[in-house]
Amino acid sequence: MGLEKTTQKLQEALQSAQSIASKSAHPELKSAHVLLALLQQEGGITTPILQKAGVNPKSVKGYQQIAIGHLPAAWQVKNGGADCCMATKTAACVFGLDFIPLTSERYDLVIRTKNLSNPGVQILLDTLGRTSFRRELEGLGGYDTRMAGDRLV
Repeated sequence: MGLEKTTQKLQEALQSAQSIASKSAHPELKSAHVLLALLQQEGGITTPILQKAGVNPKSVKGYQQIAIGHLPAAWQVKNGGADCCMATKTAACVFGLDFIPLTSERYDLVIRTKNLSNPGVQILLDTLGRTSFRRELEGLGGYDTRMAGDRLV
């Protein structure tokens, strides 16, 4: 995406996100950096949304912090460094935290036709279709494995 096709606010947020990543000694820009930049942006959209919901952003502990990854974010909540975070159900379970699902996402594994006969790929596909594997994955919490192993094409 060329920056010339973005709004001034988005350009500012992306520059701020890069600065946050650099100051945190993180080698690459992640979505968490962009989210924090948007949350901190003066005149941005996130603060009004929170306020409309009756939440004072400054009253949310951890609002100005960033944790890269689900487990580090959940650890901040467990440790008292934040009131809440965006993480997987598995991360919440690891630390004995409550979990409220916000959305559900589906992921597909895409394999080139020429690679389908590869023995390693065959083992992977066989494993994905096994009931025992599905049960183990569901035991982690938050995973819907009904379509695991199904071939769509």
